[in-house]
Amino acid sequence: MVILTPNLLISVGTRDTYRHPQDPCKCLKIEKTHAHYSERRKRFYDKNLSHNELDLKNYSILKPHLIKYIPCCEDTLVETNLGKAFCSELIVDQDQTPSECILDYLLSNTPIPGQILSQLTEFLELIRQKSLFIFDLNPKNFLIKKTSHSQYQLIFIDFKSLNLNKLLIPMKRAPFFASRKLNRRIKRLKKWINHSENQEKQL
Repeated sequence: MVILTPNLLISVGTRDTYRHPQDPCKCLKIEKTHAHYSERRKRFYDKNLSHNELDLKNYSILKPHLIKYIPCCEDTLVETNLGKAFCSELIVDQDQTPSECILDYLLSNTPIPGQILSQLTEFLELIRQKSLFIFDLNPKNFLIKKTSHSQYQLIFIDFKSLNLNKLLIPMKRAPFFASRKLNRRIKRLKKWINHSENQEKQL
C-alpha cells in the first residue's frame, strides 16, 4: 500500500492529485467520496464506473493508438491509505516545473512551437483514422512538455472524454454521426488556435 501525506498534495479538485512518494515522476489521483458527474455529463460517461475506473478503461483503449501522445499510466488502480488511485506519469518540463497547456500559451499570447502544431495535426488525424471519438478537444487538455531547450512533446491528458456510450445514440453503433461530430470538434479546435496564433498555414 502506498502512503500519501499532505505534503505530497499537488492539486485539489474532483480528484486530489498527489506526487508518488516512491517515484517523483508519477502522480496518484484520488477520487473524493462525494465526487460525482453533473446530470449533463452522466449522459456521456459510464455511470457504473468511478472516475478512476473510467480513466483506466479508456487508457487501455487509447494506449495502442496514442502511446506517443498520452501519459504513461499503470494498468491497474493503486492501493493507497486514501483509497484506490489512478497512477500516471507526472507531466513536467525539463526543469521539473509543471508543463503548461495550449490554453496557457494562447491566453499569454505565447507562440505555440511548430513541433507542437505538427504533433497536434498528427494526433487529430490519428483519432480520426482510428475512430477514437474524443470530443472534448479543449486546449486545456493538451499539455506542451518541454524536453530540452528547443524540443517539445504534445501530451493529451483527458482520457474520460473518449466517448463510446452516449445514452441516446451510442457512438460505437453510429460511427457516421460520431465521425461528423468529431470532425466538427477538430475544426473548432483548429479555428480557435489559428485565430489566436494567426498560424493557419502551420495547423
